Amino acid sequence: MNNLVVVVCHSGMANAAAEAIDVSEMPGVVGTIAGDNTFLAVMRTEEDSLAFIEELNNIING
Repeated sequence: MNNLVVVVCHSGMANAAAEAIDVSEMPGVVGTIAGDNTFLAVMRTEEDSLAFIEELNNIING
């Protein structure tokens, strides 16, 4: 399955990051589940996963 994206965050920040993704209504995102420092984003397709990763990189790196 290439429609799953694991994102590692600073300790304690994964819930906030996942919630931000959920409320942003980014295209292709089915939902997220978060722990303390990691969240999993479930995407509709592999193409959505690649677009999501690219968008996160743009947000993080400017």
